[in-house]
Amino acid sequence: MTRVRSSICFNFRKCLHGFFSDQILILQAIQKQQLVMERIHRLRQKANDTASQVESLQAELGRAKSSLEMANADNNRLLGQLEAADQKQNELQTEVDALKKSKKRACRAANNAGFNEAEQSYKKQVFATQDIYFKAGWKSACEHLG
Repeated sequence: MTRVRSSICFNFRKCLHGFFSDQILILQAIQKQQLVMERIHRLRQKANDTASQVESLQAELGRAKSSLEMANADNNRLLGQLEAADQKQNELQTEVDALKKSKKRACRAANNAGFNEAEQSYKKQVFATQDIYFKAGWKSACEHLG
């Protein structure tokens, strides 16, 4: 009977061991499943966050593109104004240069005319002095001229 008892006991232990090991395996499987579910949840959350970031960046990109288009339009408009201003400046500079040349010529002509007039006046004075000198003498010429 001891032998039967020991074999029952051994079988019972084996059975218990098998039962507990099955429960342990089930618990381990549940824990693994829980870890997998947590990881799936984190990945879904990360995917949602990434999707919202993508939407935000796309909206920002759209705003940046429209802003760039407006800036390019303003830039083109300003470049057109700059070219027109440069052209006007060149025209005015040409006109100023022509006026400077004209002024220089007029100054030279006026200077020459003044010189010629002074020379003619001087000649008249010299001839008048000569006439007085030859007609009335040296003393009379000095008295007359002062």
